[in-house]
Amino acid sequence: MAAKPLGASYGIPGGSLHAGAAWAVNDDVAAMGKSGEEATAAILVKHCLTPGGATVFHDLSVPGSTANIDHLVVAGRTVWMVDAKRWKPGFYIKLGARVYRFHHGDGVERFAPAEKSTMVMAGDRLTRWLAGRGIRFRFRPSTVVVWPSSQSVPLRMWAARSMPGARLVSPDQFSDLASRRCRGTADPALVAALMPLVREDG
Repeated sequence: MAAKPLGASYGIPGGSLHAGAAWAVNDDVAAMGKSGEEATAAILVKHCLTPGGATVFHDLSVPGSTANIDHLVVAGRTVWMVDAKRWKPGFYIKLGARVYRFHHGDGVERFAPAEKSTMVMAGDRLTRWLAGRGIRFRFRPSTVVVWPSSQSVPLRMWAARSMPGARLVSPDQFSDLASRRCRGTADPALVAALMPLVREDG
């Protein structure tokens, strides 16, 4: 029996989060975001670069937008979008469409970043990009893996669980999820259609 081909990895994790990145408040914020994407990439690469593993992309452009997709896994004709975040420790709760963060030192604050629909927009535009190239595929539910910005107090998200278009998970939950979703050799036509979106220059 022929050996199964190894999975593959393309792009630079956190490539858009260089010093002076336009969206970041400052270089420290960019560096923190980059470290979260690199840690997420390490988990994906561990599970994808195995015999019969999936193909993982890092830092893909969203067609027709200045936004990016942090990570995208292709297993067969299945596509899984993954975003990486670093959030302050505290207790996060979703009430209707709004998300709040509770912390004994900071009190209660609205946490608007968890309300953004970026993943929905990225999925819609990626669908149009692939459909325009005659590529058949299906999406798995998208995931946002949240890393704590410090270990001062726990980061708890069980009362938030999701943001528009994606499920929120801890790094431990994400590793378990990746071990299951990174199986299956990627469809070559799907990989080829995604390659022009890889942002190699950061």
